[in-house]
Amino acid sequence: MVALKRAEAIEQAGGISHEFILEWMYRNSLTIEAAAAALGISTRMLAYYRSGEKPVPRTVALACRGWEAIKASRAAGDDRFVLAA
Repeated sequence: MVALKRAEAIEQAGGISHEFILEWMYRNSLTIEAAAAALGISTRMLAYYRSGEKPVPRTVALACRGWEAIKASRAAGDDRFVLAA
């Protein structure tokens, strides 16, 4: 309950909560290793973001959204982009 309130407070302040990373990984069935590779960051940094120990940078959130957009375009037959995971 405390983590949920903390996540809500972060989002209300314009930040990106650790819940965003957890949901992104779950939606895309990614392990921590695959998610870190897809984002181009270390598994240690991703673990910090997932746990809420460190704030999620906007660039990481944008990379998550971009990864999903490329995945969707590839599913539609557009193979111009390559995904890391």
